Amino acid sequence: MLAEVPAGGCGFYLTDAPTLELEHLTLAKAPVLYTGSPASVTLKNSLLVEVAAIQDYTGRNDRAYGNAEEASAAGVFQTVGGGAYYLAANSLYRDRGTDQIDANLLADFAEMTTYPPELRATAITSSDTWGPRTARDTDQPDLGYHYPALDYWVSQVAIQNATLTLRNGVAVAAGAPDGFELDPGGTLTAEAGTLEMNRLLHQAVAQETSDGAVTLIAQTGASGASRAVDLRATQLVMPAGSGSHFSGGAATAQLALRDCEVYGGLLSCWGAGYILRSWGLYNNLWARVSVSLGNGADNNLTVHARNNTFWHCSVSPNMAPGGAWEWKDNLFDHGAIWLYYAWPQNDHNGYVGLSPMYGSGGNDVSLDSLDYLEDAWGRGWYSDTTRLTGAGSRTAAAAGLADYTTGLDQNLEGTGMVSIGFHHRSEAPRRVAHWRFNGANWLESEQGQGPESALGATAETGFDGTALRLSGASAKLIYPEMQPTGVAPNLSLQKGSIRLWFKPDWTLSTVPTRATLLEVGETVGNQWSLYFKNAGGTPEIDLISGNPGTPQLHMPMDGTFFSKWANSPADWLRLSVTWGSPSLWPVNKVYADSQPVSFNYGTWKYYGGTGIDPADLPDAAVRGQGFALSSAHAGGNVAGGLVDEVELFNYPIGKVEQLWGEHAWAAEAQATPTPHITLRQTDDPRLDATAYYYWRRPFGATTWTKVQDNPTSARTIEDSNVAVNVLYEYARSQTDPPGEDLQGVQTVGIELEPVHQRGHVILLVDPTFLPGSPNDLSAEIAQLKEDLVGDGWTVAGPLEARRHEEQTISPAIQYSPANKANLAYVHQLIAANYDGTPGVENVVFILGRVTIPYSGRGGFDGHPSHGGPWVADTYYGVLDEQLWTDNQTTSGAQWRVADDGYFDNDNAPPLDMAVGRVDFAKLDAFANADFLPPNLSGPALEAELLRLYLNKDHRYRMGELPVGKRMSYQDNIIHDYLLPDAARLGASLFGLDYGVCFNAKPYVLPQAPCLWAWYFNYGKPAQQYLGGDEWFAAEDRLVFSAEEPANLFYHLMGSFFADWNLGSTQSNPPDNLMRSLLATPNYGLACVAWPGWKFDRLGCGKHLGTAMLGRTGNQNRAFMSIIGDPTLRMSPMLPVEDLAAIRSGSTVLLTWTPSGQAGESWYIYRSTTGLDGFSTPLALATEPAFTDNNSPAGAMYQVRACRLEVTGGGSYWNLSQARFISVP
Repeated sequence: MLAEVPAGGCGFYLTDAPTLELEHLTLAKAPVLYTGSPASVTLKNSLLVEVAAIQDYTGRNDRAYGNAEEASAAGVFQTVGGGAYYLAANSLYRDRGTDQIDANLLADFAEMTTYPPELRATAITSSDTWGPRTARDTDQPDLGYHYPALDYWVSQVAIQNATLTLRNGVAVAAGAPDGFELDPGGTLTAEAGTLEMNRLLHQAVAQETSDGAVTLIAQTGASGASRAVDLRATQLVMPAGSGSHFSGGAATAQLALRDCEVYGGLLSCWGAGYILRSWGLYNNLWARVSVSLGNGADNNLTVHARNNTFWHCSVSPNMAPGGAWEWKDNLFDHGAIWLYYAWPQNDHNGYVGLSPMYGSGGNDVSLDSLDYLEDAWGRGWYSDTTRLTGAGSRTAAAAGLADYTTGLDQNLEGTGMVSIGFHHRSEAPRRVAHWRFNGANWLESEQGQGPESALGATAETGFDGTALRLSGASAKLIYPEMQPTGVAPNLSLQKGSIRLWFKPDWTLSTVPTRATLLEVGETVGNQWSLYFKNAGGTPEIDLISGNPGTPQLHMPMDGTFFSKWANSPADWLRLSVTWGSPSLWPVNKVYADSQPVSFNYGTWKYYGGTGIDPADLPDAAVRGQGFALSSAHAGGNVAGGLVDEVELFNYPIGKVEQLWGEHAWAAEAQATPTPHITLRQTDDPRLDATAYYYWRRPFGATTWTKVQDNPTSARTIEDSNVAVNVLYEYARSQTDPPGEDLQGVQTVGIELEPVHQRGHVILLVDPTFLPGSPNDLSAEIAQLKEDLVGDGWTVAGPLEARRHEEQTISPAIQYSPANKANLAYVHQLIAANYDGTPGVENVVFILGRVTIPYSGRGGFDGHPSHGGPWVADTYYGVLDEQLWTDNQTTSGAQWRVADDGYFDNDNAPPLDMAVGRVDFAKLDAFANADFLPPNLSGPALEAELLRLYLNKDHRYRMGELPVGKRMSYQDNIIHDYLLPDAARLGASLFGLDYGVCFNAKPYVLPQAPCLWAWYFNYGKPAQQYLGGDEWFAAEDRLVFSAEEPANLFYHLMGSFFADWNLGSTQSNPPDNLMRSLLATPNYGLACVAWPGWKFDRLGCGKHLGTAMLGRTGNQNRAFMSIIGDPTLRMSPMLPVEDLAAIRSGSTVLLTWTPSGQAGESWYIYRSTTGLDGFSTPLALATEPAFTDNNSPAGAMYQVRACRLEVTGGGSYWNLSQARFISVP
């Protein structure tokens, strides 16, 4: 925004003929748009108001650009507080813009507005609650400048004998001299009801004019009467040197800040206090704040501070002698600590660049520096190696932080010692409460949560112990809002799930008028309720929040899915209902016996609602009354039947976790006192559970051995006939011996020894990227080779292969003679560099547009028009070329003849090697990527994308791309082809905890980055992909960094894109989805397609390529190779740092800095022939130093960290990437 430009001035002064592109400009009251001679000027969605001279520009008088000009400012704007350019009420310029603007700016508008805040200047004398009221610009963009959204603007608003509550992310700006004034009996509170933070800020932070210094909260009025401030989940924001967050305090009996973020300004309490005051600073982030508390003589003031992070702050805790202040578990990161008087009791604090406080208990952590990991919102997190983790003075539960996190992976603090410093509220999905209704305290949850009220509750025989029944007109069962820890809610109202077993007393034809499952609140418009409903004789499930007239979920109970309730007596049915906000999809679902209920049986098109808007949630007073289970909150309207095994989740559980117990096993491996393997499935009870035989064999063997003599339906299998450092496969069957029904193969090991020699990589490189080419990537390829050697591989290459000759595919044209010759050459190159040493695993890794094989005759994705041949890199993974035939003639969409260069094989022969390729040719959409240099095309664009990928590959190997232990899964088709693979991999990598595999769009959860993403949805020939409720393609999402899907590995299934060089012609294919997913800046390392991969091996430390081996039949299609690096593993460790060497004659001393991961030791390797000479380790060190007393001249050393990795696949000794050093 530019406004009120004086005479002689201009909007823009341009030199050197620039290109000017402006979006959402407001230029008001200016002599001229610009001076100078630009090359071009383009405006979008801009407002030029009362500008005397406007030169021509692109977008003028063109509605597609959304610009507008007004000769006079009268009636265009309105002023509130310090903002004078909000659009006028009923403005014609709202919703008039184009959405074809910068993607980051468009996303920012979700928190921005052209509407002014509500002006408040009168005293608050009766309690009130403020929430968001100003519309954010989430629809078609308004024109002109957008302000950060403010809901209220306040100046000298007194709070007198009343409580004002801020909630649900409300934003309040304060003007001079102060915003709120606490008069006697006044209380200001803020709630943490949602993950959106409330904001209380100086007006200059969000508006263009400032009244100078402002105090956000001031104590005023009579000295002797008390006031209180209790803020949770609130940002307090002050420009530097412009005022105070709080002033006074002599009569403020309570000031509590919890889970807050405080920026700039001053927070102080000076002078003698008139009353006893207890202040608490718990789990807050402070940035560049001056904190001055006490004067050294005020015995009435006590200030406790725990788990705060003070970043570049001046902190002065001036306790009076004999005081009992406690300052523990805080982090002081630079800045200053001033102690003029007595010092608080202090211990277990962290200090970065500072000396500890006086009087410390000696358990502090001092660091020279601290690098924070940053998420998509710029929030700082610890790495998993910092010494601050788990170094606090008490448990995380005692600190109220068990459900919080300090790590970017969102893992909970849990039951261990609390970490030092500020904690974010974890957004990690998980099961938060579980009731089994068994035992003496049968109404208590498994977390120890008892009811607040229980009327008419009886325990009756269920199918697993006892079940709950509520009976009577006033029957009710009420549980508290919060878990026993007091931090996380039992019931997540904005997004979550309930799963339970239910046996109704009614049938589908006799559904009660209303039978309640869950309910919060009793008043219309302030209620959240999930219930069965008789809708004029048609049974349905409704979920309402706020307005009962607009249900968020409205699901007919179709007899196809609810057939167990069709007749009396009804049978037990496992019922799940999920819900979420409008921004998530698909979340408003019902599952019956773990299958998603749909209204269109051809495809999984789920019939739900619009999602739950945070503004529609019940307020704090209503939520604080707890929630009713199996009844209305006021009593009555009972569910009408038996209820058992109730589970509540804080996220919408997806289909994989609905069927967790059917497909997923996890192993617990025990090495001592005797080796033992326990296989577990989820312990949720089942009706009519199937009995299985369980089988075991050493990995690679062909004969199965029975684990138990008789079939069993138990969810836990014990096996003691095992040994340490042996890799096993387990499976189950209903027959003895096992036949075609053998299922659920899972790979398990006990303390598998570290793999020092992983195998042999044949590295093929397109000559476009080798020396002599203008797109030389020698440095990046050399780094890749070093990384491969540093992970235990020997490397043949880089080997110059031959580039694919682009050609048109049509029935009249065969595979080009050049490509036939190139294909043979590349295969011979692989064979010549194959390491045939017994036991050595070979892998082919292709960089660039190396000649593309083709094979097959079928339309494998169900489209006859897409009949073969398809791409077939598996050809390079088979040494014997004679196993590939080219002697068939086939008519159809792609007519083929014998000896045309396209192989006949639909399925690949047994593979000798895994094959992976990274190829960015023909991804022309990325010429417009906002993370690449401009004006790239052809091989230059390919090279820049490959450079980006190789650097990303290196960062991942070095542990610099951390993601949580989670996967996302989305299936919009009726078949569950990918689900067993997803369940087995999830259990093998992460175990059986809930929250590791959830439903999500590919691009919906940047705050919860995933290791794997699984999607089975519709595709189009143009490579578009249905990722949920909209089409998803490279050109409209992947080229924008703000739209990058936060997934490292992908498993896809759908039409067209698995044939990754497909197009209307081969010379002009569209931007293939699989390859495009690897072209983004931070995520996307590998992508595979179709079921049948042996992913269970990855939980034992195997590399991705091993999942490609051992496939048979239709699960070994010729097109099923890896797009991406086939050598990557799933659990990269952080390597050592600061590796140094000192030689003295034949003695070399190596030293290094540990990565800080628990349980580390270090292997040392030595070579006298550079990267090619490493083999077995020289030594294992348990201290970060090693002396080699017989070091030859010119030796090169590696140091690799090692620790025991425990997964759902057992345990193995994991190795980091190596650090190298040469010693002359």
